[in-house]
Amino acid sequence: MASSSDSVVQRLKLVKNMIQLGETSSLDDQAGRLRKVNEKSDGPLEGIATALSEERYSDAVSRIDEFLQSEAAVQKYVDPRLSALRLEAESLEERISELESEKAEIEREIHEFNLRHEQELGPILREILEIQAERKRKKAEKNPEDDRAQAQAEEAEEEYEQYSRAVEEAQEEERIDLTEEEEEKLNKLHRQASKQCHPDMVEEDQQEVAEEVFVELQDAYERNDLDEVERIADRVETGLAFGTRSKEIDEVEKLETEVERLRKQAEELEAEIEALRSSDSYQKLSEVENLDEYFERQKTRLEDELERLRQEEPSSVQS
Repeated sequence: MASSSDSVVQRLKLVKNMIQLGETSSLDDQAGRLRKVNEKSDGPLEGIATALSEERYSDAVSRIDEFLQSEAAVQKYVDPRLSALRLEAESLEERISELESEKAEIEREIHEFNLRHEQELGPILREILEIQAERKRKKAEKNPEDDRAQAQAEEAEEEYEQYSRAVEEAQEEERIDLTEEEEEKLNKLHRQASKQCHPDMVEEDQQEVAEEVFVELQDAYERNDLDEVERIADRVETGLAFGTRSKEIDEVEKLETEVERLRKQAEELEAEIEALRSSDSYQKLSEVENLDEYFERQKTRLEDELERLRQEEPSSVQS
């Protein structure tokens, strides 16, 4: 069976046009090219090539028309819904990529704000909680029959211990401060890389590798590690070739299922972003115009509060 590729069809159309125009000087060369792509010596292309070599041009044209008609007759039917669904899937994938980037940027901003809060203000606030917990404990010891005092003491102690662990973890984490230009580059690289390696959008046999790369990318992005994000982005761009899942689906029913999955994922991401924007941390962050001034004011306020507690008579808060 001769090749039915588009190149063969186009070559045969070219040969037919050359005959009709009377340009026969290179037809022997075209006959040779047809023989090279012919798989069987007695196949249709061989018959066309022989007719050309023997200058039986009318026979060659008839054979070409017959071949082109047979090729058109066996063309696979493609459901027109397939292209529409694929376009919809690609649009949803693009939307999901944008939402993922938006979510990641909000999470990074919240993490950075909370980390700075614990690193700069945490030690002071921890000491305040320690003093408050100690006083409530002493009050509970003096009033062993007071259930409310016992509960308040336990709650204060638990709050102090939990916050102490959070402050210790924050002190161990390195905070990387970026310039405005570096932050813009970080966001751009993250958007590009996350779009290419998101595990929910790559082919199924690539999901495991994509998941590992995506987790590394998100972790580096949250830490403001521009060098690491750039390294991962370069690896995704040049060393890994992730295919898009929707482009590999050629059945309407399966693509409909994929479109529905993508639509649901986009809706879930929108809800998650709304929840993040409504969180106390993000609301507070959104209200701050100058972070340096904000943390300086908070530090002064907490230091004053700590000094007040140190000077306050324990008996005055235990009654």
